[in-house]
Amino acid sequence: MKSTSFGTLDILLQDDDQPVIEHLVFENSGRGHSHDQYETFVVLKGRGKVISGEKEYSVKAGSQVTIPPNTTHWMEPAPASTMEGFLWYHEKPLEIN
Repeated sequence: MKSTSFGTLDILLQDDDQPVIEHLVFENSGRGHSHDQYETFVVLKGRGKVISGEKEYSVKAGSQVTIPPNTTHWMEPAPASTMEGFLWYHEKPLEIN
């Protein structure tokens, strides 16, 4: 795992040197940024917030948030805790049947 400003990150799957699936552990708040693809965050452990544009989502283990392309977003663990999850970058919005 690679150390980052928010905690740790491990790229689990890449395509043409671009990350597709990442495993992250948030020990601190991430920084606002955006991507040109959809990004889905699935929380594995802990709790916190996902800020996506003007929306704020409270999340916990089992929660999932999909962030639209070109939307400023970041993740924040709850105070004095960590939040662990997977990020999946994809071209089309999720269709759950």
